[in-house]
Amino acid sequence: MISVGILLLVRHIDREDSNRFLENGDVEPETYWKSWRSNWRSIFQSKPLWVSFTFSLIAFLAIQLIDAQFVVLTRELFPLHPSIFGWLISVVGLGAVTILLFLNRLTEIKRYSLFLGSAVFLIGSGIFAMGMMWMDTEIWMILLAGLIIGVGTGIFSVVFSYILQVESPEGKVGQLSGMYESLTGIILIVAPVTGGFLVQLFGVFTIFQVVGAVTFGIGLIGLVFQKWLWGSWRRGRRKNGKGGLIKNLTKGPSC
Repeated sequence: MISVGILLLVRHIDREDSNRFLENGDVEPETYWKSWRSNWRSIFQSKPLWVSFTFSLIAFLAIQLIDAQFVVLTRELFPLHPSIFGWLISVVGLGAVTILLFLNRLTEIKRYSLFLGSAVFLIGSGIFAMGMMWMDTEIWMILLAGLIIGVGTGIFSVVFSYILQVESPEGKVGQLSGMYESLTGIILIVAPVTGGFLVQLFGVFTIFQVVGAVTFGIGLIGLVFQKWLWGSWRRGRRKNGKGGLIKNLTKGPSC
């Protein structure tokens, strides 16, 4: 309710600014829906952008579908070891942090397809592997699967941010980032509820297997058809300059 109230105030502020523009004889500022259409047009005019958007949203959707179900899975696999859930979440985080340290050594990414395809492939592989496990599975096996998911998550989050910085038209970085955040926000609301409903219908192992297999397959398509999906092997119009990849992402071009 507090957020709704703030947004209503923001709406009135925008209206006041519009009136001020008109009184001063200036051009009326771009409306929200016009800006939204313009941003979608910018995405679809750039093949690397819309393909990267698609792969990143698939990876995010797969993670959110099963994220809330980790506790159900670990309870089924290790009913006498409730602490395994905490270990699993920690290992996923460890995988993400480890790959971030590696990516920070890079100053430029030349093959988006290799990184994003691998990220989706790894996430799907880890999810599918968890779905194929059985009662009394060795603890290290599920932790290894969690590590793989974490590595894939770290890759897609950093690489997609890089792609937005490099491929977005001038002055559109912030707007396209906002669009991506809006879409992921919708997924955050819908995916966990959908995942829970599907688990109730078909069981946690089946859902992990199906989600993992589909995500795994899409990642494999991204790796096999790299040139067709992303175009040229080498992408990127701007150089990041000196410093690591993550450090330069925090600077970024002006929005």
